[in-house]
Amino acid sequence: MTEVDRGGGLLRAAARAREAHGFAARRLVDADLRLVELAFWDEIGDFVPDRVMRNLALVRRPGRPGLLPPPAGWTDLAGRMVREDVAAARAAWQGNGHAAPGLLRRTMAAFGVEAAIVVPTALLFLGVHPQPEVEVNLARAYNRWAVARLAGEAGLRPFLILPFNVPEACAAIVAEFGAADGIAGFLVPVMRTRGIHDNAYARAYAAIEERALPLAFHAAWHWTESATHQANRFLSVYATQPAQTLAVQATHWIVNAVPERFPRLRVVWMEGGLAWIPFLAQRLDTAYRARPSEAPGLTRLPSEYLCAMHFATHPCDVDEAGLADVVARVGVDTLLWSSGYPQWNFDGPAWIDGAAALDEAARAAILGGNARRLFGLA
Repeated sequence: MTEVDRGGGLLRAAARAREAHGFAARRLVDADLRLVELAFWDEIGDFVPDRVMRNLALVRRPGRPGLLPPPAGWTDLAGRMVREDVAAARAAWQGNGHAAPGLLRRTMAAFGVEAAIVVPTALLFLGVHPQPEVEVNLARAYNRWAVARLAGEAGLRPFLILPFNVPEACAAIVAEFGAADGIAGFLVPVMRTRGIHDNAYARAYAAIEERALPLAFHAAWHWTESATHQANRFLSVYATQPAQTLAVQATHWIVNAVPERFPRLRVVWMEGGLAWIPFLAQRLDTAYRARPSEAPGLTRLPSEYLCAMHFATHPCDVDEAGLADVVARVGVDTLLWSSGYPQWNFDGPAWIDGAAALDEAARAAILGGNARRLFGLA
């Protein structure tokens, strides 16, 4: 069985769930549909502004193109969890139009999704690249390609990447792309060492707020990062790091009163699941009550700021009791179903539809209504 066949088998299973739950008629929105951008790297590389870096980006080597070192660790368990080979699927594409939106729509059709927020995959590791100039060039190249290939396509809204290690470049990218039609907003890959509360980002945040676009902070995994370098199994990294990364950055965001400075900026936390939210809300409130003088900019409890933000559900990390706890803490109006497909740990929408902790109105909100309101989808 080829990887393409395996991907087809997964999509056939998704189609069976679509029919069983009637998803095609329920206006689903996937808040984190993954683009495997390496399959289109020959095109993206052509958009790199710097000529020398453009040549380096287009150098092919086993596993990765130039300028993108592979992260440590294996998510496929030596091939036992292989997903669809998108590069092969692109080569075999015979549909109308460009293969990138075509393959994304094929996935959407299988799940019964009407609209999707598109997020890159390999570029989520840009924040740990040792060369800031590479981060800037690749972010700008991807953004130009995404606007050209995806932003004008019906049902697709790509997030554009901010090269966060270079604050002035973030502001420049918002200025360059902020008025582009059909984008979801701007996304920060948060595997990095610089805090998101740094005042150097104020210009970028203000510009995003002014344009009424969402700002997303997306976790990833990085085995050699200081908090997880002791781990001797990828399981340990996967279980702790994405949620921990979001919790740490959300803490900085709130304690430093960034929501007070940018009260209309809509923030989304992605790839950390949901279980960390009640934990952090309680810990922050307890600490704040003990030391309020260290967060003088706050006018409310930290949990109130946290629960006003948005959260993508992927990866599903809560059971029925855990989901009920999340709903009791934050409600349902800020939760966004996200698949993460074609990652190895992707989630279909059926787990939301079958959750006893949710009534029909809550399911409809999480599966699409909340995302439509947040991203301005009709």
